[in-house]
Amino acid sequence: MVPSIVLFKFSKTIGIIPESSFLRACLMALRQIGFQALFISKLTRQKQVTYIGNLMTISLMSSLILIPALMINAVVNLNEMALLA
Repeated sequence: MVPSIVLFKFSKTIGIIPESSFLRACLMALRQIGFQALFISKLTRQKQVTYIGNLMTISLMSSLILIPALMINAVVNLNEMALLA
């Protein structure tokens, strides 16, 4: 849920990205998990759970890294290229 919120807010700051909705951000996150699940379906159940847990952890950490950029952009209007870097 947190990555979806952060990605939705972040997508609003980038003008070159088409208009987005919160539902779209949630669906993108769920599709990513589903896509990854296709490749790990041959693993044992325990390894699948571990892999999806790691996937969610990395997704959360990545979105937490974007939060300072969003906060800085709220105070000082950053260039789109600076936000993408």
